[in-house]
Amino acid sequence: MAVALVGLAVFTKAQTSAAAPACTAFDTSGLPDPPTTFEEQRLWDEILTACRYPELAPTTHAKLAQYYDRRGLTGLAARERAAQGTTAPAGAGVTTGAPSSVLSTVPLAADDLDPGHFDLSAFPLEPTDFEEQLVLERVRYANTPSLLAFAHRQLGRYCAARGRPELAAGEYARAIAADPTNPRGYDGLAARSEAVGSEVNVDLRDIAARLRAAGHASDDEEEPEPEVTLAGTESQWQEVSVEFNRRMNARYRSPVWGQLNRTLFPRLYGR
Repeated sequence: MAVALVGLAVFTKAQTSAAAPACTAFDTSGLPDPPTTFEEQRLWDEILTACRYPELAPTTHAKLAQYYDRRGLTGLAARERAAQGTTAPAGAGVTTGAPSSVLSTVPLAADDLDPGHFDLSAFPLEPTDFEEQLVLERVRYANTPSLLAFAHRQLGRYCAARGRPELAAGEYARAIAADPTNPRGYDGLAARSEAVGSEVNVDLRDIAARLRAAGHASDDEEEPEPEVTLAGTESQWQEVSVEFNRRMNARYRSPVWGQLNRTLFPRLYGR
């Protein structure tokens, strides 16, 4: 299963050279490898993440440029700012060269239930508060099925609270794909459907209840269900509702959901 991030142990020359070709966009000739400080460790960590998620590259170029500036490596800093998309000097208050406040304007395919993918199209390019920082940390360090599912649910709650239930539903669906026996994914997806008024053929609440009855109840700390913030106008909300239903219909027809229909669900319902 693909994971969102791997740890410090991979930060060696051999592992770096084996990374995706997009990694060559970063000039790391002035960045110690292996890292010698926590800041350097985080930079390597973010570079590796940006190789997997190119939407993050502008922010990472900016941070690497600032690192080089503080060490007097002005040539390398200028190269990173050029790659970032800006020639502004350090200290000018520029945090990203992206023209938009979101990571990407192109969301994932509606039927993409790969648990290793996160739809960050409504997420700020740079975290602006503790909640956003925490969500991003969850995404970066999700390296087991349960952590992947938890990270998807956290991102889903974030999207729902900002009036994007169609994106939130995708995260909860991918949480189910990552950890199919965790009832919280089904409860979260049900909450999204109920808020939008979607009529689905899948009784998500019943599936969650049967999973708990079968002993799959989560025993960790309480995790509240997401709350949906409605869009500004009725017409906007109608558009969101239509998009929500379109995406969910595609997901229920996807191979991932089909596998659940053939394996997990029959066991829960004694078929």
